[in-house]
Amino acid sequence: MSLLDQAARDDFAMLATAAGFNPTDFEITAIEDPSAPGAPSVHGHVIVVRRSNGFRKSYPAGPGTSWVLAVEEDLKSGAFGAPWL
Repeated sequence: MSLLDQAARDDFAMLATAAGFNPTDFEITAIEDPSAPGAPSVHGHVIVVRRSNGFRKSYPAGPGTSWVLAVEEDLKSGAFGAPWL
């Protein structure tokens, strides 16, 4: 399991487009928190940066979280700035 798999990236792109944003204006990276030596982590944070204005926000990621839905709320509320309509 990965914090930032292709399905999550695709979901983000779809939600960003629906909110009026260009998904390529965003950089998304995952920071995994080590859970055990040698074992891949499924807990951490996803950092979303809007390239055009530099706004950055970190979202908890892992089982029981939905960073994509949290980003969607922030896109709709204007936290990342105005969309490109």
